[in-house]
Parts: sequence; C-alpha cells; structure tokens
Amino acid sequence: AYTFAGTAPTSTVSVGDVGKERTVTNVAAGRISQTSTDAINGSQLYATNQAVEAMQGSVGDLNEFAIQYDKNTDGSKSNSVTLVGGDLGLATTLDNSKTYTNQVAATTLQQANAYTDSKLSQLNMDMGEAKGEARQAAAIGLAAASLRYDDRPGKLSVAAGGGYWRGEGAVAFGAGYTSEDGRARANLSGTTAGGHWGVGAGVSFTLN
Repeated sequence: AYTFAGTAPTSTVSVGDVGKERTVTNVAAGRISQTSTDAINGSQLYATNQAVEAMQGSVGDLNEFAIQYDKNTDGSKSNSVTLVGGDLGLATTLDNSKTYTNQVAATTLQQANAYTDSKLSQLNMDMGEAKGEARQAAAIGLAAASLRYDDRPGKLSVAAGGGYWRGEGAVAFGAGYTSEDGRARANLSGTTAGGHWGVGAGVSFTLN
C-alpha cells in the first residue's frame, strides 16, 4: 500500500454541479513531494503517463529477450526452457539442440586437438633445442679443458683445443701468461659451438 498526505479532509470545494461539471484551467504545476497537498494539473499527469508507457516498453523488451520457462497447459511453470531466435527458421531449442551440441562439441574437440598438437610440437622442438645446447655445453667443456699453456716464468703462450660430445662439437682457443717470478698466472679463452660464442678468463697467484 502507498501512503500519501491529505487523507483527512475537513471540507470540499465544488466548481460545478451534477450534469454541469466544469474544468479549472491555468492551474500551476503542483509541487510533487511526499508531503505535498498541491493540485496536480493535466500536464503533470501526461508526463507521468509518458513515463509509465516508456516503462511498459522496457518491460516488454525484457520479456522478449529474457529466457523464460515454458508453461504447462494449466499456465503453471514447467521444467523446460525453449530458446527461439529472431529467425524462426534457425530457431534453436534445448529440446532439439543435441545435433547442434554434438557438432559444436566435435568442432571444439578438433580445435583442442589441433592446439594440443601444436603445443606438443613446440614442446618437442624446445626439448630438442635444450638437448642440443646441453650437448654443446659438454663439448665446450671438453674443448676448454684441452687448452694447455706454458707455465714457465715470463712466458706468453697461445693454445687451441677441440671437443666432441654425442653429435655436437666445439672449438676453444686462448692465451696464457706467467709472470717473471712465476707467482702469477693469467689466461683468456674463447669458445664456439653451434654458431654461438663464449669467453672465459682466469688469474691465479702463488702465495708461498
């Protein structure tokens, strides 16, 4: 129920009689509030009617596009829902959508399989590259370990070496120097394998 002001009138103003009704014209728009007791003119009522009609249109659109339960013959709500699109020739309902669902499921499965195969192929490639790099690293280690320098005091020497491990080869080269007193040694080396390059350096001191 709605509540409103002015529910206890004490008198009545009449501007006509039965069969001689009259209109009151040029009435100002009454104030609209919870406590207002002003007279409402026709223009205000027209605006209200327009708002109600617009709301009815919105409700109609909502009913048209909302998913609703089917009704039983007695008008009660059933346990099924029928979906009908704008083109009745292409209407899809939950009752006849099994074929469509199977088609979509098959397409989705094909797409999922293709995606999975692509990812597995990429993973295999990545694993192959990682395996190749690991074998190249082993070959580099063998090549670097093969470098030999002249450790005699005051000697500057160069060296080269090679390494091979499970199908991957590497080459190493470098230079080494021993101080005149033989207490300090330094070397610089470079390596290459699989089209990639690496460098290394080291220094040592004899303390006693």
